[in-house]
Amino acid sequence: MAKAMFAGTIFSSAFLLFLIQPIISKNILPWFGGTAGVWAVCMVFFQSALLMGYAYSDWTSRNCRRAARWSCTAACWWRAWPACP
Repeated sequence: MAKAMFAGTIFSSAFLLFLIQPIISKNILPWFGGTAGVWAVCMVFFQSALLMGYAYSDWTSRNCRRAARWSCTAACWWRAWPACP
């Protein structure tokens, strides 16, 4: 059961990222001139964000207890919430 939940979480996070990435990229493309370089930077940014999220998850699962992991993740969410559109 735990492996199925883990796989579902990984799949849904990657799916949501790849769903949002083209939408945001298409919206900001005209602001910065509409070149292929803007699209490439968007792709690099979102892929880096996904990789950092996986690294954060791996680090906290290896080095933090469950309560500390929850509070650290909650603090990150509360810090990022105002930046959401």
